[in-house]
Amino acid sequence: LLMAVYALFAVQLFHSVRGTVAQIRAGAGTNYDFVNEYANFESFGVSLFTMFRCVTGESWNGLMHDCYRVSTWISIIFFTSYFIAGRIFLLNLFIAVILENFSDVAEEYEA
Repeated sequence: LLMAVYALFAVQLFHSVRGTVAQIRAGAGTNYDFVNEYANFESFGVSLFTMFRCVTGESWNGLMHDCYRVSTWISIIFFTSYFIAGRIFLLNLFIAVILENFSDVAEEYEA
């Protein structure tokens, strides 16, 4: 849910951060290093994949710098808050899996 909400906001805020797909395929180049055909905010689907890429830590700061060229302070707040919230979520998920395994082992030990 967190990723979907941020992906919708990203489409609204950063849809203008792009070179058109036709320009990119033609090799005309863009002014952006990290926003490309596969990582952009032109549609919800691609934006969702891009946000998944950000939460895993893959070049999220590069995407932030490319979006910084269009909207300065909004991109910093957006990407930093998403990265922190996503990392907290993944950390809680990891801890929950470990605690579940510990409880399973404790039940087997008691039985």
